[in-house]
Amino acid sequence: MTEKESIFEEISSQAEILTVEDLDSWVIPSIMTVYDRKLRYLAYKVYGDQNEVPDIAVAAFKESAKEELHTALTTFLFKKEHWRNGRELDPYLRLCLNRLCTRRSWETNSVKIKNSPVCPLCREGGRREILIPEQGMLRCNNCTETADRIANDIKINNADTYLQCKYNIHSKFALHSKKGFKCGDCSKFIPESLVHNEKITCPYDNCLFSSTDMNTDTCTHPTVTFSDKSAQSIGEHNNSKHKFVTALTDSSAAADIYLDVQSQFDNEINTLATVISEQYERVKRTNSKSTSTQKLLMYKAFQKMLKKYPIDMVSYLVHRDQKSDFPIQARIFQTYAQLVENHMPITITKRGEKIDIVDLTSPDLALFNGLSEFETKIRKNHTIPNKTKEEYIGGRNFKNYGPCFLGKIIDIVDLNTNESIKDQMIEFSFSQIKMKNTVEPKTPVKVTHFRILSHYEMDSLVFLQRTRRDIVDSVHFRLNNKKREIRVK
Repeated sequence: MTEKESIFEEISSQAEILTVEDLDSWVIPSIMTVYDRKLRYLAYKVYGDQNEVPDIAVAAFKESAKEELHTALTTFLFKKEHWRNGRELDPYLRLCLNRLCTRRSWETNSVKIKNSPVCPLCREGGRREILIPEQGMLRCNNCTETADRIANDIKINNADTYLQCKYNIHSKFALHSKKGFKCGDCSKFIPESLVHNEKITCPYDNCLFSSTDMNTDTCTHPTVTFSDKSAQSIGEHNNSKHKFVTALTDSSAAADIYLDVQSQFDNEINTLATVISEQYERVKRTNSKSTSTQKLLMYKAFQKMLKKYPIDMVSYLVHRDQKSDFPIQARIFQTYAQLVENHMPITITKRGEKIDIVDLTSPDLALFNGLSEFETKIRKNHTIPNKTKEEYIGGRNFKNYGPCFLGKIIDIVDLNTNESIKDQMIEFSFSQIKMKNTVEPKTPVKVTHFRILSHYEMDSLVFLQRTRRDIVDSVHFRLNNKKREIRVK
């Protein structure tokens, strides 16, 4: 058990008897210790530039963080008593600190222009992670935390190929050099720190480039430039999307800022709703196509998700950003799958013939690839990892994309009692199932599910990706009066 896990477990176990005095005497000091790296990272976001943050700036932010933690803990433990409902304290406090960082940024950086290095790996996944200078290298907070989490999973559940590959790549970018090379195949940035025995190997999982030529073209580290005032600043749009999501959920934001963001949000959600509706009607008019029913249901899934999760869908489709703790693509697919099931039997036209689909795993439907079962144990964080035995191997290089995704959970059985505990499931993504805290960690379980191929351009995920792309392009054009520039990877 890590130091952080130990502290939060101790707080949770004593939540019912903790007092306000305990907060100042040991709770907050303990949390400040385990959050030290995060607090320095947030201080860098508020006060940093291309140089390291002065110690006095870090100290100032930490003092503000103590006050923020005291308020947050008072609400969590005493006023709302969230611990009674099994809500986790760690994510709650991290959200509060992120909001503090946003407020401080608004207060201090109103005219400040920054040019900061961002993690090349996180950027490929659609996430902008600003790096922190550390001993002449660059630290990625997200890759560090991800690698630590995967290492813990491997220790608990034994290593499998998929987890080991994820750990390897995130650990390489957790702390890497600013200097690097340009990949000879994919043209992406390869940190100089990854060169081993004078051999340059591309670390990205969709590239096989390797070379012993040390004269390979050098490449500047990816950066982002942003300004809180200048609309011409390259990174302003990416920067504002984080403020946008935070401000809409942060009642402490200044009134004028809130109104500006709310106005922006109203315009964006109305535009998004209009685009989805118009594209749905366009597909409806072309009902001679064999896949029109599936396309219509996919648009219906996007509409339902927009009504249920408006902020997250605007962030995902307008700002092209998604929270790591919210499996939005998986939820869209699950909504689509449920709509397909509700509309059964479905008649489609294929090869000039009408086919009645009555089975969710029918190849003609291209929804699920088949039924899978696997056994594993519930992890300490009350999640069940995807241990599907079936894997997808494909592409020109016959690449192994790892275990097939979780598509639809049929049942979860506690192997100690042979009873179903599916009703204890909170949600699931393509890679894991989140259970309620009432389920004991290390409980052996058997999961039965319909699987989907672990590739975003296969079967029904193609409908999802193409629908998303059409929506994103149209929304971008309407909001910016120009076509969206497609970044060449």
